[in-house]
Amino acid sequence: MDTSKDKIVNKRASAPIDQLIFEEGLRMKNSWFDRELDLIIVLLNNKKVLKRPLSDFKLLAGAKE
Repeated sequence: MDTSKDKIVNKRASAPIDQLIFEEGLRMKNSWFDRELDLIIVLLNNKKVLKRPLSDFKLLAGAKE
């Protein structure tokens, strides 16, 4: 009985974001949401800051604080 298809293989991530997360340890340190400014700010552990309009995320439109 061959069970090789059930084995988990440790292979390198192929997508660039997966490489950053799994191979280089990229993580979120903090995040801020401001409805009035329509802004999401994310601070990463590599000292980079990501900013996006809150309105880009339709699922968050009805979120409560």
